[in-house]
Amino acid sequence: MRYVIRLNSEDGQQGPVKVLPEEIHRWLFFTLASVSPGYASEVHDKGMTVGTICFKPYVFSRLYSTRQGHGLKVSSQDAMFTSIFMKALSRGAPNLMTSAGIFEYSGFTIREFANTRRFFTLSPIVLKDADGYVDPAGDVAVEVVDAHLKRKYKSVYGEESSGRITRFKFSAPKRTMVRYKDHMLKGTIGEFAMEGDRELLRIAYEMGIGINNGAGFGMIESCGVY
Repeated sequence: MRYVIRLNSEDGQQGPVKVLPEEIHRWLFFTLASVSPGYASEVHDKGMTVGTICFKPYVFSRLYSTRQGHGLKVSSQDAMFTSIFMKALSRGAPNLMTSAGIFEYSGFTIREFANTRRFFTLSPIVLKDADGYVDPAGDVAVEVVDAHLKRKYKSVYGEESSGRITRFKFSAPKRTMVRYKDHMLKGTIGEFAMEGDRELLRIAYEMGIGINNGAGFGMIESCGVY
């Protein structure tokens, strides 16, 4: 489920604003804790596990500007997360406190996954395998993306996926180095084509592509939608 969250700057500022991913990350935990402190702590400390791989059950975008103010997208396909997060938003989420200012929560809408083959990044995609970083625009990227999404599928449904991702191809990739806390991450942004099993495509849309999704990396959107 994807939540499109509306925010208004307390001082009325418009246009692009640089908000750190860790500031949005912190707001997410405060929002979850407003309904279930225990669940918020569990997600923070453990997340979800498949074998020895741990990850957070959600992904979020960067803060972006809209005609009415600012927006933020948060997605998950995990039933517990969506239930608690929906309840928190319905009650009225806390304000987003950032180094760039305070953004007041003003509501949300829900957007469903649309079966499409064209996407663009809302935040940089970071890919890794056992040997290190993988170029998302490289030839082996489709295999790494497929493996990552199958692990997320298993964490959500408790069983292996019989489908696969058959195509993952950027049209004009842009490489970027992004700082997250004390780490520099190699990411890729741009438009890309992705084809394959519908449920794995849905996992990509709702849970993100690659690693560090819970830190705000790897969120995607269908082309023609914003």
